[in-house]
Amino acid sequence: MESLSPLLRYEHPQGLPETVCAFSTDGGYVISGGADRCARLFNPLRRDPIRPSSPLLIKSYEGAHGHGLSDICIAQGNAKFATCGGDKLAFYWDVHGSVLRRFKGHNEKVNAVAFNEDGTLLFSGSDDRSVRIFDLRAQGRVPVQILDEARDAVMSVFVSSFDVLVAGMDGTVRTYDLRRGECYADSVGEAVTGMAVTKDMECILAMTLDDSVRLLDKSSGKQLNAYYGHVHHNYHMRGDLSHDDAQVVMGSEDGKIYVYDFLTAQVIHCWDNSHAGCVMCVRASPKSALFASTAYDGSLQVFGNPSKVQT
Repeated sequence: MESLSPLLRYEHPQGLPETVCAFSTDGGYVISGGADRCARLFNPLRRDPIRPSSPLLIKSYEGAHGHGLSDICIAQGNAKFATCGGDKLAFYWDVHGSVLRRFKGHNEKVNAVAFNEDGTLLFSGSDDRSVRIFDLRAQGRVPVQILDEARDAVMSVFVSSFDVLVAGMDGTVRTYDLRRGECYADSVGEAVTGMAVTKDMECILAMTLDDSVRLLDKSSGKQLNAYYGHVHHNYHMRGDLSHDDAQVVMGSEDGKIYVYDFLTAQVIHCWDNSHAGCVMCVRASPKSALFASTAYDGSLQVFGNPSKVQT
């Protein structure tokens, strides 16, 4: 594993929780958000001239949400992104700052948003047990389809070319085969708060509320491995796979960040002073050995190779 260490750190001026983050599809930018109802776009490898210990803050996005953010995602091409939150809404943004669409219809908090591969559809998952699919090319703002098979809150949605994966508090990962129009349900046995999928689309990583991350075979639902060490039994936490699928990264409620070997499930690194509060989200750059994490202490932390940081 490439030598990694804490690089740059953003701290919210009022200490409000930073709960979500996402990398751009080219790995060049990180966007984060949290309890202050705002999103922030950073260059994770360039120092801010005003706050040299912080990544360069490029732009803030505010004034749309009425409650804190619960998820954020960036579309292919990096020109558009989506947010959702406790106000039961999802917003579709232009990276320059304009709100392009405001989607309503959920009856409870929206926990997850995801784009399809070409950025023409937006998927939103909610505490109301449904996933709503919005066509971003259409003028209307009503969903073109609703997936309502979940028996409890939907916490995570992943979209590929042919599948939609949905997981949540009912402890089930559902795979919607778009080609066949079928749904397959695999019981995990514990509530799932986040997912990641290997590059070959063969395996699913499920973050569960029993202090574990489970590796599942996508086609059969069989558990292939499990990763233990972190604390996770209270919060909507998300982990990820490294850009080469060699490591599993996951935060912990005690402020630590764990790096596991994908094959052996052994802990190969633990950053024990990364955050002072629960680490809500850890994301990996899709292109390099670079990670970002957000936490209840109001911080965004970037980890990577120190030689890559630019002034």
